Amino acid sequence: MRGRAMRVTKLTLLALLCAALVAGAGCGGGEGAEPTPTPSPIPSGIFEIYLVNTSNMSQVNFSDLDSIPLQDEPILSATDIIAYYWDDRQSGRHDIELTDEGCRYFWGEVAKTDTVYCSFIVIVNGERIYRGAFWPMYSSLYPVNPSIWYLPPGGCNYSSGITIYGGTSDRTDLLYDSRIYSALKQAGILIE
Repeated sequence: MRGRAMRVTKLTLLALLCAALVAGAGCGGGEGAEPTPTPSPIPSGIFEIYLVNTSNMSQVNFSDLDSIPLQDEPILSATDIIAYYWDDRQSGRHDIELTDEGCRYFWGEVAKTDTVYCSFIVIVNGERIYRGAFWPMYSSLYPVNPSIWYLPPGGCNYSSGITIYGGTSDRTDLLYDSRIYSALKQAGILIE
């Protein structure tokens, strides 16, 4: 019995040694190997969209951005975004692919709003960049400011994200603000 136990022990040790060698070979820890980068978390507040907290459209449209009251929490943040497609200026639009949870939350919050032309503010690193509005697709009016078009009631049937349209030609440049570009690039979600 002693010989059999010795063989089992030797086989066990040999198996453990082989497993260690195989596991070590895949770790990339050899000379000259570069460590595997770990993705850094997206800082909070880097890119956010907030709904305004007023139904006074004059206040929203004609006030300084910093004086417009916002809801307490953003309806969209960079952590909800899989990819932000930075289109050229010809198209005048940006497509944003959202996580499933981000998409459900975003359109759920939009569906709760009282007004058809609900306004929002885009904020980058705590700085308000531009105002926009949720625009019903059935409207015969064309929005002046950037807009996110949707099908009321109940938000939208987009399954994976949103598109922000630039508005009239003099407002399209708001989408292409360099602060937005830099923040999205820093977050690793910008697709050109």
